[in-house]
Order: sequence, then C-alpha cells, then structure tokens
Amino acid sequence: MLRNKSYIFFLAILLVLYLVVQALKPEPVNWNPSYSKEHTRPYGNYALFRLLNSIFPQQPIVVSRKHPYQELPKYSQGNNYILITSSVHLNDEELDVLDDFIRRGNHVFIAAENFNYEFSQHWGITTKYTPSEIPNYWNEKNRPKTTANFTNPAFKVKKGYELRYDQYNFYFTGLDSGSTQNTENNSISIPSKITVLGTLNNKLPNFISIPHGEGILFLHSNPKLFSNYNIVYHPQNHEYVSKALSYLPIQPVIWDEYFNLGPEGAKTEIRYILSSKSLRWAWFLLLCGIALYMLFESKRRQRIIPVVKPPANKTLEFINTVGRLYYQQKDHTNLAKKKVIFFLERLRKQYYIDTQELDDEFIEVLSARSGIDQEFISSLVKLLRNIQQTHLINEKQLLHLNRQIELFNLKSK
Repeated sequence: MLRNKSYIFFLAILLVLYLVVQALKPEPVNWNPSYSKEHTRPYGNYALFRLLNSIFPQQPIVVSRKHPYQELPKYSQGNNYILITSSVHLNDEELDVLDDFIRRGNHVFIAAENFNYEFSQHWGITTKYTPSEIPNYWNEKNRPKTTANFTNPAFKVKKGYELRYDQYNFYFTGLDSGSTQNTENNSISIPSKITVLGTLNNKLPNFISIPHGEGILFLHSNPKLFSNYNIVYHPQNHEYVSKALSYLPIQPVIWDEYFNLGPEGAKTEIRYILSSKSLRWAWFLLLCGIALYMLFESKRRQRIIPVVKPPANKTLEFINTVGRLYYQQKDHTNLAKKKVIFFLERLRKQYYIDTQELDDEFIEVLSARSGIDQEFISSLVKLLRNIQQTHLINEKQLLHLNRQIELFNLKSK
C-alpha cells in the first residue's frame, strides 16, 4: 500500500512539473490575422486603436461587438465607422443598412482583402490577387520592395511607404466598365464615381473612395497595412496609417470588432480568468492541486469526534439565589444599592462610559450611546442618585428601581 502511494506521489510531482514548464515556456508568435484591438500579435490592431485618439482628437470612440445591421441604424449622421478585417460578407438587407448609413451623412472606412459577391455588385468593385505583380524571390536580397503610396500630391512621398514583400497583393478592379483614371505606370478601368486615393507600387489601386448621398465609403484592399507588424516594420509607416484615416472627418468613431471577435459573450469570472494566459495557467494548477488533494485525502479515515457539551452557566442561578436571599431577609437597602452598582458596572462595560459623576454630561452620553431619549435617562439617573444617597429603602422603592432598570434594558435592545 505504501509503495503504491509513492508511485502516485511521483506521478503527481511529474504532472505539476510538466504544467509549470508549459506555463513558463515562451509562447510562439501567432501570425494568424486577427485585426482586433485586443491583440498584440503581428497582425492585430492593438497599435492602431491607440493611435485613434491622436487621429480623431477629443472624439468619442465606441467599440462595437454587434453586427452592423444592428449597430448602424442607431446613429443619425456625423459619425465614422471603421472596419479592418480579412473579408466582408454582407447580404442584401445588411448592405441596405450600410447604404442608408452612408447616405444619411456618415463616413465608412473598410479595409479587407475579400468582399463577397453581393457587396461587390452593390458598390461596383472587387479585389484581385496578383502574385505576378509582386514577385516572390527566395533570396531576401533580390526581393523587390513593395511600396504603398497616395495619389494626392499632399500625401504622396517620393519613395513610397515600404512594406513587407508578398503580403499586400490585393488591389481593386472594377466589375463594370467606366471611366479610366491614370496612375504613373498604367491605367485601370474603374466606375466613374470611384476615386483612386492610393496605389501599390504606383500602379495597382488599393485605396478608393465612393461618394454616396451625404457620406463617403472608403475601401482599402490591404488590411495588413494597418496591423501592428506594418506600423513597426518601417519608421514612417505609421504616417501612412494616419494619412489614410485622415480622409475621414474629425467626428465620433465606431470601431467594429464584430467581424474579428464575433458577438460579445457574457462577462463572467471564469471567462475573465481564461482570457489571460497567466490567470488561465494559475486556474489549471489550482484545479490540479484540488484534484490531487482529493485523491490523497479520500482514503484518510478519522474517528468520530465526540460531542462535548459546553459547561452550564451557573452565574444566573447564583444571582437568583442571592437575590432571593436578600429579598427574604427584607434587606431592601443593601439589595437596591447592589443593583445600582451592578447596573453602573454594566454601563461601563457595554457603553465604555465613566459612571463616577452622574451629571448632565453623563445623561447626554448615555442617551446617545444607548439610543434612548434623554427624558427617560434623566429620570433613571435621578432615581439612581436617590438610591445612592438614601440610607433606608423600602420594598416599594426597590421594586420601582427594578422596573426602571428592566425597562432600560428592554429599550436598549
């Protein structure tokens, strides 16, 4: 039996060591795009979200975990809606809500690599992936630099904003034939209402605007441009992000997290613990510790603890005996004075009050601490002083003193 317990103890130690090693092991870099303001991973938007206060100074920023179909109808006009995600899928009813939101005088900024068919048909655009336009060489030194730039001369920089190669290969192309807008190296056929605001390598449009009603829809085909990795990849890249979002007017911002994190769940203590890696491992270690304790303690046997009755309280019985003795002997004066002494002793212990001088100050303090009105306290104190000063007390006076003390005890409860 002892040998089996040693094996169990050894396995428990190994399990605890394994959990500690797993908890202390550095977490590998997660390169999966999330575009969430909560994530500091390379393709999260932790850095961008903290730049919004400088891009839109003194403007409220609302984080939405609701679908735009539910969230956008709440706003009238004069708002910016920002969505950065991998792909956008909206049906016809949801597109009508977005359409109405823009038409009423709001601005929408969406950065995504893919847009579903309904979205593309509604706004007359689509995205295209072109690895041939941005070659992928195995030799790091021979890889050409990918750059993003603006068509507006006020925003455009000479060499463009340098990006990581082969990560920004999506650009816009028109579904319907329209007017042709020229870039520096070639021309792209796009609908006439669309304005090209930015390009990749000075030829592929990746940033466009579509005016609609009193508002404007801004579309960007490279959400990774706004990620943590790109902002720190080159010292000037945060300028590109600021310039791109500066096309939006300075007004309240709605930051969409629904497309990246889904609807918000219930906020419970367990959900909060599991959201943090350190707290999550601490929780698992606690559960393992409880399981091991139950495993070892489940076989422990303990004899029944006998019930020990508390000693009987003889004080009240003694007091009643002494009281009857004094009363039977008709020693009313001695009994009354002792009742006054015991009563004052109780006041000292219960209310921490000085009973040497039964004056007006004593009456006020006792009334405040016992919660009994001063008129009753004054009458009781007067009776106590008379008992202390009287040399001969009859039975009627003793009974009156006893009733007043009992009445005080009743009121003080």
